[in-house]
Amino acid sequence: MLDVAQIARLEGLSEDDLMSLLGREVLSKGVGADQASDEEKVEVGKNFFAEHRAELKRRLCGSGFRAQFSKERYGKMELYAAIADAVSTMFTGIALAVVAVLIVREGLDGLCKNSS
Repeated sequence: MLDVAQIARLEGLSEDDLMSLLGREVLSKGVGADQASDEEKVEVGKNFFAEHRAELKRRLCGSGFRAQFSKERYGKMELYAAIADAVSTMFTGIALAVVAVLIVREGLDGLCKNSS
């Protein structure tokens, strides 16, 4: 479940700040994560998001999800929640919230561009 206050805080961050949070989460799973610079965290976050992009597209572009959210008007929180639900088996914690914010920022059309 996404926290409204957490989403509101994340919405105010730059893309690099979001990628840094994502990178920190990824690095926290390994040894020496505290040693990474801010730039390294951003790079790890960008790489992690890029590596998962195809699966995100599969889940959000080819499953009827995009069509549903294109036909009806939803508020941002409903969209965040729906995205989080669709990808919740891929990510947890802050990573789930960050990915949802990144996707809403890009827009489903942007994410799904060149998807069949």
